[in-house]
Amino acid sequence: MPIKKYLFYLLLLAGPALLSGCAHLIHLDRAQNNFNRGAELENQLRFNPSSDVSALPSAYYTLAYAELEKALNNKKGLSSDNVLASAYTIKALCEWKFKQYDAAEKSADAALEELKKMRRKNILLPRDKALMEALPSLMKIDKVKDTLYAFHSPVPPFEAGKDHYLQFIFDPDSTKMASLEAAIHEIGEVEDRTAANEELSAYFVMSQLAALKTWSDALDNLLSCIREDPSFKGDENKAARRKARKWQEEQGDGFLEVKEKELLEKLRNLIPGERGKRLAEYWDLLIGG
Repeated sequence: MPIKKYLFYLLLLAGPALLSGCAHLIHLDRAQNNFNRGAELENQLRFNPSSDVSALPSAYYTLAYAELEKALNNKKGLSSDNVLASAYTIKALCEWKFKQYDAAEKSADAALEELKKMRRKNILLPRDKALMEALPSLMKIDKVKDTLYAFHSPVPPFEAGKDHYLQFIFDPDSTKMASLEAAIHEIGEVEDRTAANEELSAYFVMSQLAALKTWSDALDNLLSCIREDPSFKGDENKAARRKARKWQEEQGDGFLEVKEKELLEKLRNLIPGERGKRLAEYWDLLIGG
């Protein structure tokens, strides 16, 4: 199976069978279908940017969100049909895609609260629960990525870049944890609890690998800081420049590459055979590039 096809159904939402003709269920079904179309298209564009597509993923997420608003006009009906948690789950994921992070976190909390109620009725949706538990960390990865690119335009001095790296990307001090580092750790904890679901585990591992791509970009940006920093210019500043360069290299050799190796091995184990090999090669190239 091609890589992109495999990833498609990792990101799709598996909802309950909606056999009723009730309006709130019809709207929820449409919301789920539109979200899944957006997820399919997003993956298609990610793994094949030259794809000829007739719509953007955001268009489908917008359609999904509009249908959700209609469905959520009847929360009582959704709750009676045991699908209110699913509605909040899709809502949270749409808001994440819109970068409406505060709203997404509130919707995720609402979904988890409904999932607790369903659990008391012996109705379990472990996939939705895991996604909603991981969502704050998934959003943290996106926020760090956005912050990184904004901070490095224009290129700051090395010390400023280093301080930003230690706060938002990774801190080698074992008593501290930078934002991206924390997100990777938190997603790993959720992934450990979903080990029985190999597809979902693979999705979380690839989310961690996406965070490592941002980490790799941060190291590239630090290298740009060293090159552009006026305080490192001239022969008289060679020693300081070498010291900065050594520190930057240690971050990659001693920490990033170790974590990448661990996650790539886990991905190969979760997706055996040619599929896993090709996915691991893709991420290795992306992070190393």
